[in-house]
Amino acid sequence: MLEYDDSAFYYFSLTLVTFYVIPVTLSTIIQVVNVLVPRDAALTKARTEEEQEKLRLIRSEVYSARKLFTSHAFLFKLATLVAGWAAFYALVSTMDGGAVSLAQFDPYAILGIDVGVEPKAIKRAYRTLSLQYHPDKNPGSKMAEDMFMKIARAYQALTDPKSKENWEKYGNPDGKQSMAVSIALPTWLLDKAHHNSILILYLIAMVVVIPSLVAVWYAGSRKYGDNNILYDTYTWYNHMVGEKMHTMQVPEVLAGSAEYRKLGKPRKGELEPLKDLFKEMAMAPRDKVVLPRLKYEHPIILKASGGLVLLVAHTTRRPLPTAALRRDQHAILRRVPELVEAVVDLAVGRRWLIATVAAMDFAQCATQAVWVRDHPHAQLPHLTAAQVRGVPHAGWGCERQRTSRAALTAAAADAAESSANGSSSGDAAAEPLVPPAKSLLKDMDAAQRRDVWAAVRALPDVLVDVKAYVDDEGEIAEGDLVTIKVTITRQNLREGETCPPAFAPHYPGARQEGWWVMLASVRSSQVLACQHVTVTDRVTETELKLMAPNRPSKVQLDILVKSDCYRGLDRRHELEFDVVSASTLPVYEPHPDDLELDDEPTLFEQVMQGYSESDSDEEDEAKTADAGAAAAGGDGGDDDDDEDEEESDED
Repeated sequence: MLEYDDSAFYYFSLTLVTFYVIPVTLSTIIQVVNVLVPRDAALTKARTEEEQEKLRLIRSEVYSARKLFTSHAFLFKLATLVAGWAAFYALVSTMDGGAVSLAQFDPYAILGIDVGVEPKAIKRAYRTLSLQYHPDKNPGSKMAEDMFMKIARAYQALTDPKSKENWEKYGNPDGKQSMAVSIALPTWLLDKAHHNSILILYLIAMVVVIPSLVAVWYAGSRKYGDNNILYDTYTWYNHMVGEKMHTMQVPEVLAGSAEYRKLGKPRKGELEPLKDLFKEMAMAPRDKVVLPRLKYEHPIILKASGGLVLLVAHTTRRPLPTAALRRDQHAILRRVPELVEAVVDLAVGRRWLIATVAAMDFAQCATQAVWVRDHPHAQLPHLTAAQVRGVPHAGWGCERQRTSRAALTAAAADAAESSANGSSSGDAAAEPLVPPAKSLLKDMDAAQRRDVWAAVRALPDVLVDVKAYVDDEGEIAEGDLVTIKVTITRQNLREGETCPPAFAPHYPGARQEGWWVMLASVRSSQVLACQHVTVTDRVTETELKLMAPNRPSKVQLDILVKSDCYRGLDRRHELEFDVVSASTLPVYEPHPDDLELDDEPTLFEQVMQGYSESDSDEEDEAKTADAGAAAAGGDGGDDDDDEDEEESDED
């Protein structure tokens, strides 16, 4: 019968504690080091003065040592870690004092003598050690008592012939021993006085604790859909997103997200400033209104109006009255990219081009802290929306490969040239500066102009190449699956270089540059396919799939490439290809060798043919045997007829 073993329980418990304390200790050290010494490139290198301010803000809010050491999660983790190391020390101390040794029995080592010494030396060592560890001289010492017993066994193993023979043969003076197997549980569990309490604890663990943990985990996990978005959020978007949704309505849609509802209730003293800010944005003169009338007077929207105000206040760069509101605003903004992605997925699934573009445009606005009506030049440092209001905006056209970035580059080149007193350090391909844009930099000092130039150099200068084809075919026929390959080349990035983080000094976090690639029909306001790609290298490729029409025709579609970080840098390409009739395609004639290979049976067919031939042989043999038997029976009948004829002749 298996018995409970305290020593094995100590080893087992020590193993479990080690599995927890070692990785948690390492993760805690890494967490503290990352806070004290940030390694993220976006948090260590600033290109402009505004980015320097952003880094200070992020380090104080997200990577703050004070915030880390006051976090409830970190303090709980630290407390469990201290308790784990305390348990580790206690278990190690217990095993050092009373754990059973698993080493092989060695009488010479116990007596402290060399192997093969004379019997006199054995007796001398025995007397010395037995006097030293005698229980009468060490009252109450468990270690001395155990050592005295070991000395007696060692002396017996070396002096008694039978014991010595057993030790030499089996490694134990008592002879061959069976292997003892025990359960790694403490022996006090077998005490009858503890049976009821143990049973109660077992029932609580099995009936209450474990089912509760599973229920809590399931209740939490079933709330989330794709990309860690709550199902309640998808339901809200289903209700709010319409086919003609424009960009000014997107903040209202996002503000109702389930992820933001816990931030909807203002704290004490924040309600009045939020109301004043709401009135300022919603009731301003017509040309200055940035907050449209709410689509629904819905309780969720009324509750989330605080989040709506914070979103719009960010895009219009309105200051907030308290630091707590700024922290809430930053928490809201950090979730905007993934929530916008959910809105885009919903709109693309319904083929709504206008709603899709509106959501993408707001992602740009949220990243750059500019409003829908603001000029793209407002993204540059030290420029306000009012200053750039008169600068022409190229928009995005079919053939405009050089959109707003050309004007921005020209402005920055002019700034660099002016600050260098005529030295040309700008972009060689910069277009002539538009007169309204040229006046933007005249009041800036040299440091501010350097910031403008650094910001422009961070903007992507992309070249988009589009190709439509069918795999292994020269032409596109009706019903074919068409592959549309879109190649985005970031021309101001050298080969082998990694794309830097996006220039977004007003966004409270690091953003990696990305692009939405859409296959759409602008004429019918439908989006047919969409992919979001992240730019890390100079060249980025993606593929879109489209089924060709079921009749010969000329297909005219649009490839829209929209940045997820910058305003005014979008691209639009017209895609045209001819769909030919399948009957006009050349008839495929297989090679004679291929025909011969097709005629050859496969391995499976050969095996099945072998079985069929064996069955046919057996059937033929059976038929032959039946025919022989029938023939033999026929000959016997003829003989009988002959005998009958002979008898009749005799008569």
